[in-house]
Amino acid sequence: MFKKPLSNLKTSSALRSSDRRKLKQRVMSAFNLSPEDGDLLVPDGIESVKFKSHLEELGVAYLSSQGDPLWFTIGKGSDELIPTIYTLWKKDDLLPFLSTPAAVIPILTGGTDLMTPEVVHHPPSLAEGTLVSIRQYSQGDDKAYLSVPLAVGRMALPSDQLTSGGKEQKKAVLMTHVWKDYLWDMGSKPDVPNDKAVEIGGQIAESSQDELGSGIQAAAISPPPSEIDEQEPQALPSDVGVLYTPEEISELLQKSLLQAITGPLASAPASTYPIPVTQFYTNYILPSRPAFPTFVLRPSSSPSEDDESHIDPQSISIKTSTHKSLTLFLKASEKLGLVTVKHPQKHSQQTDSLVMSVNAKHSLVQSHVSFLTVGDREAKAAETAAREEKDRLAADDLSQELEIREWWEPHLVTVDLFKGLGGNPSGAYTPTEIRSLVFEYVTARDLINKEDQSYINLDELFNACLAPKPGGKRDDLVNKIIAKMQAWYEIRAPGKDPVPEKGQLKPIQVVPKIREGSKASTMITGFEPFLVDAEEMAEDLRKSCAAATGISPIAGKPAGSGMEVLVQGKHAPAVVQYLMADSIRSDKTGTAPEAFLMPPKRLFLLPIGQSAYTQMQVQIFIQFALEQLDFLARLALAAALMIPRVLCSLLIIFLAVFTSALPQAATDGVEYVELEPEATDASHSGSGGPRRCKRLAVRKEWRDLSATHKRDYIRAVKCLQQRRALNTTLPNKFTRFDEFSLSHSNAAERVHGVGQFLPWHRHFGYLHHQALRDCNYAGPFPYWDWTRDTNGNTPIQQSPLFDPVTGFGGDGVAGTYTPPTDDDGTPFPIIPEFMKGCVQTGPFANLVLHVGPGRRFTDHCLVRGFHEELRPSLSQPHISNIMSQTTYDNFWNSLDGLPFKPDSRLHDAGHGFTGGDMISFYTSPNDPIFFLHHAGLDRIWWQWQNADLNNRLYQIGGIVNYQPPFGEVTLDYQLPYPGLATPWVTLRDAMDPRLEPYCYTY
Repeated sequence: MFKKPLSNLKTSSALRSSDRRKLKQRVMSAFNLSPEDGDLLVPDGIESVKFKSHLEELGVAYLSSQGDPLWFTIGKGSDELIPTIYTLWKKDDLLPFLSTPAAVIPILTGGTDLMTPEVVHHPPSLAEGTLVSIRQYSQGDDKAYLSVPLAVGRMALPSDQLTSGGKEQKKAVLMTHVWKDYLWDMGSKPDVPNDKAVEIGGQIAESSQDELGSGIQAAAISPPPSEIDEQEPQALPSDVGVLYTPEEISELLQKSLLQAITGPLASAPASTYPIPVTQFYTNYILPSRPAFPTFVLRPSSSPSEDDESHIDPQSISIKTSTHKSLTLFLKASEKLGLVTVKHPQKHSQQTDSLVMSVNAKHSLVQSHVSFLTVGDREAKAAETAAREEKDRLAADDLSQELEIREWWEPHLVTVDLFKGLGGNPSGAYTPTEIRSLVFEYVTARDLINKEDQSYINLDELFNACLAPKPGGKRDDLVNKIIAKMQAWYEIRAPGKDPVPEKGQLKPIQVVPKIREGSKASTMITGFEPFLVDAEEMAEDLRKSCAAATGISPIAGKPAGSGMEVLVQGKHAPAVVQYLMADSIRSDKTGTAPEAFLMPPKRLFLLPIGQSAYTQMQVQIFIQFALEQLDFLARLALAAALMIPRVLCSLLIIFLAVFTSALPQAATDGVEYVELEPEATDASHSGSGGPRRCKRLAVRKEWRDLSATHKRDYIRAVKCLQQRRALNTTLPNKFTRFDEFSLSHSNAAERVHGVGQFLPWHRHFGYLHHQALRDCNYAGPFPYWDWTRDTNGNTPIQQSPLFDPVTGFGGDGVAGTYTPPTDDDGTPFPIIPEFMKGCVQTGPFANLVLHVGPGRRFTDHCLVRGFHEELRPSLSQPHISNIMSQTTYDNFWNSLDGLPFKPDSRLHDAGHGFTGGDMISFYTSPNDPIFFLHHAGLDRIWWQWQNADLNNRLYQIGGIVNYQPPFGEVTLDYQLPYPGLATPWVTLRDAMDPRLEPYCYTY
């Protein structure tokens, strides 16, 4: 409910005395409280504030005079009062409670509901919808502990059903409010009070039963092992239902001992022994109890063999067994030869018995069948909690982001131009959309220069808008059109509505400045649009730079033009680092976040389209001068000592211009390889063909990307999935992402099982990369190296590529998707056994696709169905065989080959392993993994080409059609990309990734 910030928060107002009395009476009546408790929970000075949740639900919160939220209502017109964590810490028996292991609490604070297997204890006969609190259950120091309430929610099902579902997972409690959520954050956030030591179902160790609230239905928790000999066994509640006999409990304890010997003790070093018996019982036997006991041993009291009653594993304890004490249990185990125990001698200082060894070769140990243990479930819960915490932190990052959007509208002479191009003269366009509209027009009217395809022959429509010229370069043409359009931008901050602003968004300026007396300083201006507070920045820089700072209106500009922050000394890099640092968001880890390292640069290009940035991650909006070359700055300082100020100013201006003309290093974290002039042989590309690149961007394997680049890549993919398709003839729901699947579908039968397969997908990947650039992805293009997942014994599905936090999510969940059964009239039908189910983890868990499977148009989730048996075809030996081929025809056939081939090859194996949408012959780009898989294939091809560049660079071969007439592919074959609004390229153009527009290597 409160996992995201509240919106529309009104100013709080104190309740009148009469209203406070009415509220107190409501609380006392609803929770059967005394007047004293009413005064405690509805104190004098209580205030009310209206809010709206992220789910657009209206509510009212009641705050103490210190600002702590005490009560709230949710829903328009609702008068049901719900206590907050602050109130429950004052009176923890206000609500009936359920307990859950400590490892589950972080999962709940991440916004997840409580599941039935996570419930340790619960009250009997709670109806569905009952308000309950959640407490943390833990064990330590030979005692059981309960925390104060840490969450509030409603029962999702009657409590009597919580222990009757076997291994089936259902929601037990629907969370409403949890510790550390945004409602909690409104208050003073005190430390959590200490846990209380208790014995559920029996005697209270340090608290009265009245303190702990309602009775608990569960087995009694075993007391400290040291006390077992002296205590009488406590009877289980009479309403538990199916119970184990003491003999069956003893048998389960023995199975727990066998499980411990085959499990944690099997890998324990010799130095582990001797182990005190109390520690042996607590650390090894108790965690090795079966998580689902009835699956290990059916109780004799079970009414039938089909009965699926679930008995709490906490009921398996020494005091409910026939042994009654730990000493007797260990003596019985020693008599069987399972353990060796050393008992204390009379008058010895040793007071506790010691387990000296266990017998791993015993016949009972050898024949033992392992089961899921309590410890396994707790470890799994801890792992899930850690993952949920990472998700929560990632969500917190996203909630602090600025969303920046830029667009251009036709203006003056460009209005008629857009009418002629077939566009909307009153529409809003990104540069990509403008480029696509122009190139569609150019292609349709055959305006591409025949001798040099990088030039366009301008017709009357273009000449009417631009200065009459016979022709111009493609990109220059688009840039000139954009320059004549009206620019707009808007910045959306969390909880605020964006306001469109006319003009281009100007960068923050960080400029070294020389003041009177030859003193150097650093001036920062233009930061207000990015919600950077001048006073806060000045104070932070004063501390981080250990220098004096000042704030004043920008000199020489009208009032209201903004403020400038001045830092004494040369601190441009430190200022840029401050503006870009994630730690500004209050990094609580104590470790420095990953920095965006970039050399000082006078002007950074503005991003195009829409993207998201944290408030301080505005690095590509920063410009500053002179720090590029330290000696130039020193020269300016020296000049200030010797020449008049006017000449010095002129010198500084000259140096700034000179600095801007210097070659700049990459600022996007991409590695580059500089090429010598003769490194690329363009002789094969034909007259007027692609030009060679001056440097090559290095593509990287996914797990070699930085955490920032992984995050930004995923964001860019999601950006494509949210943008409207460029093809306006498609229904409004179709996205830019869908267009790539649609183009692949329309070209599929022309580019698979044929010689043009690799070149076509090389350019297809390039087009996708450009689309990601338009969504502001500035990092390296990633690929998948399958051998890093197949060289060991780890299942491929555990690859970092399929990580739910840092990757693309995992396997589909069985039963969540039903494949279509209709015939789509294609020769490549879908394979149902590969369509396991919807992906429900990771960034694409809620993705809705509109194309496929096959040639259909259906709205469906992202489907996967992992098939580990295809692992050998993704391994190094298989790839080495492909690389050993000496002709392109053989190479391509080993990698992909003809359709309907009986064996699985590298291309097919990547699709088949992932399954689901990836197995669709037509719409496999529905899965974002498609582009990493095909970048991996492109890498293999480039490595094969590079092994004998003179003979293989432009070597092509194979059929041109997968069915008669087969034909032979040539370098002049035109590669089709229907619907992507791009001029077709020849196969020859796609053979060398070192030529424009590709400019990359691996």
